[in-house]
Amino acid sequence: NFSSVSPGVTKTEYSLDGGGSWTTGTSVVISAAADGSNDGTHTVLYRSTNGAGFVETPESCTVKIDVAAPTTSVSGADGAWHNTPVTLSFSGNDGAGSGVTKTEYSLDGGVSWTTGAPAVIPAPAGGGGDGTHTVQFRSTDAAGHTETAKSCVVKIDATAPTTTVSGADGAWHTSAVALSFTRNDAGGSGVTKTEYSLDGGASWMTGTSVVIPAPTDGGN
Repeated sequence: NFSSVSPGVTKTEYSLDGGGSWTTGTSVVISAAADGSNDGTHTVLYRSTNGAGFVETPESCTVKIDVAAPTTSVSGADGAWHNTPVTLSFSGNDGAGSGVTKTEYSLDGGVSWTTGAPAVIPAPAGGGGDGTHTVQFRSTDAAGHTETAKSCVVKIDATAPTTTVSGADGAWHTSAVALSFTRNDAGGSGVTKTEYSLDGGASWMTGTSVVIPAPTDGGN
């Protein structure tokens, strides 16, 4: 509301955000659109005119609107499997609003939130951190709006796979011997290939089984 002190005032008018036009009135409502489209700092100029035609030098005030919550983006979450620690960086943005006051994250459904960045997802050599980890993150602005948490996943596999063999019994055989390889990846990323090498050969062949022949002439 604008208050004029002289009984001789004939009109009071205002102008919003540097607009070239003036609107007559003793009050104005600065809207706060639900979609945040009017967020920001608004400058209101106001002045009065008296019966003698004198126009007051405009005075000003500011009105700050922040309806929308901030938004947070993350870098470093690529969806790939990693065998070394993964660093996540968070960036909070509040558009034209009051400004981000804090960005925080939570790991694997934990009820506590850690403020600050970056977040480092460890990859201990013993495999204790192997698996898919969910990271939630959010920002809060100076107007008290807290963003609905977003999430990303980080996949850690610091443990090499293991392979077992069946068919190798240590005995002497008079016929061909078939070996089968069974692979397991406790770390979680999954086995991509199994390979074998015969008699110290430098080359490796891909496969989950091999037959060691027993030629009748004893050539093997």
